[in-house]
Amino acid sequence: MFKLVLMVFILMASQAFAEGESKGGVPMQYQGDWADDLKHCGATDVMNLTITARYIKAWESEGRIVSIVKNGENEVAFVSALTGEGETWLAFNYYRLSKDKRQLTDITDPLTETPAFRYRCPSKK
Repeated sequence: MFKLVLMVFILMASQAFAEGESKGGVPMQYQGDWADDLKHCGATDVMNLTITARYIKAWESEGRIVSIVKNGENEVAFVSALTGEGETWLAFNYYRLSKDKRQLTDITDPLTETPAFRYRCPSKK
């Protein structure tokens, strides 16, 4: 089932990319450092996440974001070519941003009872 969902997403993302949907990379409101607790910002933590215009870095994986699809102003989905622990794979992630743009919720798996929430870390100066 997951492979089917991933394939449909890749096809949709390819079409959106061809139409210019993701020309500028990941929208600015999603870029930055995110942590499950603000006291974990700047530390090495399993839930920390960094998103840039074309790159995503998590606990033990990181890689190039190859497709981006926006769903309105507060939802975005990525397909990323990730590497970690000697392996390479394609990953699909779907995120919802709170209205105040301070909380990022991973809604990749809608059946998850407790989705992963992350909070925007203060900017590094």
